[in-house]
Amino acid sequence: MKRGITNIAFVAVLAVTPALAWEDGPSLEELMKPAPNRAWNGFALAGHSTTKLADGVYAFRNTGTRSIFMVTNDGVIATDPVSETHAKLMREAIAEVTDQPVTHVVYSHEHWDHVQGGQIFKDEGATFIAHENCVRHFYDRPNPNIVMPDVTFSDDYTLEVGGRSMELMYFGPNHGDCMVVMRPDAGDFLFIVDLVTSGGAPLGFMPDYAPHHCGTHA
Repeated sequence: MKRGITNIAFVAVLAVTPALAWEDGPSLEELMKPAPNRAWNGFALAGHSTTKLADGVYAFRNTGTRSIFMVTNDGVIATDPVSETHAKLMREAIAEVTDQPVTHVVYSHEHWDHVQGGQIFKDEGATFIAHENCVRHFYDRPNPNIVMPDVTFSDDYTLEVGGRSMELMYFGPNHGDCMVVMRPDAGDFLFIVDLVTSGGAPLGFMPDYAPHHCGTHA
């Protein structure tokens, strides 16, 4: 791979299927029924938590959705606000770790279930960053709860704040056509959103937020 990230451990995935003792869960026959299938509800996570991944790098989880944030000497880099509730809880979690302001917010991709609710960070002066392909989606399917990005890029981008860095790597259309892979401090782990999703792979329901883009990565 051109960026030299072979053998990096994928340790933070935004949507995951939590482990359950199989004898306590639904049968395979129940799980294989067509969507919407309530049998998968038993795999849903509740509550929220913060997990330290590396020095100054944390994963914040609210129910089954995760974002990460990085503490630097000059402020905090946060990712995907997800929703007003998620963003508020993440802001509280950040405050428990540091009194630094959130100076930057990075969008992983264009889907509404990851990029809403960022106004709480904008109000404290955060700069929003996304791949340039995200912008047309935000205009095409406007949502008042989405803060438009202040900075966009076309290929890869390295955000440097307070002596630390967040590499944003674009590999082309995949889960979304502006989805980026994040690498804190050029370290040995990546943060990738929606690589694994509760309910199986592929999803057991139509996941696209913009089905009018028939045949495209929307």
